[in-house]
Amino acid sequence: MKKIARKLYYLVIMFFFYSVRVMPFRFAVNLGGFLGGLGYHLAGKARSITEENLRLSFPDKKEEEIRDIAKKAFVNQGKNAFEVFYYPKLSKEDLAGLVSVENEEGYAKACAAEKGVLMASAHCASWELLGAALSAKGYTINVIAKRIYIEALNTMLLELRASKGLKIIFRSDSDSAKKCLKLFGRKKRWRY
Repeated sequence: MKKIARKLYYLVIMFFFYSVRVMPFRFAVNLGGFLGGLGYHLAGKARSITEENLRLSFPDKKEEEIRDIAKKAFVNQGKNAFEVFYYPKLSKEDLAGLVSVENEEGYAKACAAEKGVLMASAHCASWELLGAALSAKGYTINVIAKRIYIEALNTMLLELRASKGLKIIFRSDSDSAKKCLKLFGRKKRWRY
């Protein structure tokens, strides 16, 4: 049953992957947000885990606030997925118009001084576009990522990220910590 569910999940993702690129960018991202919101209502186990993690992180928040934050996280996840699906159509100029980086001067200064720079995105806003936009500006971006359990989707995501110059370190790899420490030794920039 699990194998069939994964195959169906893969087919749905591939349908959207190819469909998204015939849509205007904003429409595609909004559709992703809508589907993410729908996922909040349909993905009971994932929703429960998200809400429980939020309760642990924000013990003073009311249950209504926890649900609202969780739903917004699902919506944002959907938007991010569709932004990545759109990568093949996004040029460097498109990325520059879509992403504004606060204190980029500080980041550029740290990079010019060959200091290691660690960026923690915490899956807020458009973290996928941020890495792609910084890479498009000429920065070396290494990303720590979780491997997707459906290998074909994992490969697709890896290729999409690589198409925007992002280098991936899978956190589940036995040598991931060593790779990260080596990057700091070489004064490269990376993002988690």
